[in-house]
Amino acid sequence: MTRIGAPVLSREKAEQTISVFNDCLEEGIAPTSLGGRSGEKSAIQETARRLGISNSTVRHRLESAKNHHGL
Repeated sequence: MTRIGAPVLSREKAEQTISVFNDCLEEGIAPTSLGGRSGEKSAIQETARRLGISNSTVRHRLESAKNHHGL
């Protein structure tokens, strides 16, 4: 769901976010927090850290990449 008035994510930012997220997965980081493992970050959290954005922004970018760019 796109917020009213929110600009559509550029393909460049979508690809960048997917690339960093995939790098995290390839490094063995779980896609989402599995709970119980104190201190372990999820791929969402690590992507956010690497890009300097919030976890929710990563989630929105991944969703937008799929919905608007078919990535």
